[in-house]
Amino acid sequence: MSLTKERIKQIFFNDTDLIKFVNEDLQRQILEIAIEEDFSVLESVWKEVSENLQREYLTEVLEMDTYGDSFFVSSLWCTTQKQVQEDNPEIFLEIISQIHRDNDSLEIVMENTSENLLEKVIQPLLQINNLQNLPISPTLAQKIIDTTSCDIPIVLTIKDASELSVEQLEYFEASLKIQAIRIGNDKYEIDTYKTCRKKINEKLKGIDLHANQGNPNREKYIFGQVIKRLANDICYDYELCEKEKSGEATDEDSKNARNLVGGLVIGKCVCVGDAENVRNVFACCGIECINLGGDDHMWNQIKLDGEWFNMDFTWSREGILNMGELQYLLKSDEDFEEHKSSLPEKKKCSRTIPVNELIKYIYGQRFKISPEHIANVGRSFCNQHPGNLQQRINQVKKYLTIDNRGDIMRNE
Repeated sequence: MSLTKERIKQIFFNDTDLIKFVNEDLQRQILEIAIEEDFSVLESVWKEVSENLQREYLTEVLEMDTYGDSFFVSSLWCTTQKQVQEDNPEIFLEIISQIHRDNDSLEIVMENTSENLLEKVIQPLLQINNLQNLPISPTLAQKIIDTTSCDIPIVLTIKDASELSVEQLEYFEASLKIQAIRIGNDKYEIDTYKTCRKKINEKLKGIDLHANQGNPNREKYIFGQVIKRLANDICYDYELCEKEKSGEATDEDSKNARNLVGGLVIGKCVCVGDAENVRNVFACCGIECINLGGDDHMWNQIKLDGEWFNMDFTWSREGILNMGELQYLLKSDEDFEEHKSSLPEKKKCSRTIPVNELIKYIYGQRFKISPEHIANVGRSFCNQHPGNLQQRINQVKKYLTIDNRGDIMRNE
């Protein structure tokens, strides 16, 4: 394919995703034009070209800016394919040595570098002067313990709480200088993380995460048990919202309401904290869950028994507590149209779990009416549905029947 420079710019610089679909010769032309004439699109072009071209041009591209721009260098390295990274340990060490005082860029580079490369260069990496608060995964932390000594502060960096138990953290503490624990954008002091992780263990106590291995709905039953406990233990922090509106909220209170501390330790948070608590608790059940957000709200998508579903715990909490409306739990994209995410990780959700099934997963085939349940129903009706009590009772009766022993039975 023969194209002029202007035509290449017009086609591929406006839609760099197309680059992956053309042959390597045309990719070379596109890359060279970006290097020579349009530096602004170089990162997005670089991401799409072949592994061979990345390997061939890596040194040249990085030296264009002589490692002077930490953001550019770190972004370019993070879009370099893993095998190319592993073939260039000397370039990686040069990048780190140049940006090591830029904590944001350092963390981005470390989190997006091949684990194999990090293992190869861990000793020289630790010897770089003034390298503080280095973000390290538990796997790499173990490699450090096995191969060398480390007296610089490091930040144990994990995707979710399932990757680091309290016992593992205490093991690492004995050999490494742990500065903090990082999950996503949140950093926790060691004792704070331990408290949060213990709270997760408490919430899952008594739930057999390995039972019914042959049941095609096994994870949905686990979901039901866990989500009911979360709804009972975590409430929405309306008071903080009012304080934030009036400017009276402290930075610490606002931060905790949006991380694990609010929900797990304090027992109240806002939607961001809800989503992060849900994600981490289900990760500790072996269930994949991601956060989505848009328009100042956050919710989750969860993978149960091989299928992805939309769920909004914040908007479902009261319904879970009083067996009310569950229209925001385990929904398809079509039935979840009110939620528009601005995040790219969104999964396709093609099915909605019917309400009858949801009731079975959350409440079981039968359960006792507890004083706590009656209190929750009464509180919700009084606060949110004045005048509609009979209507809600009729709605509940549609799905459930109370037998002469006081047990609630699900209508088939």
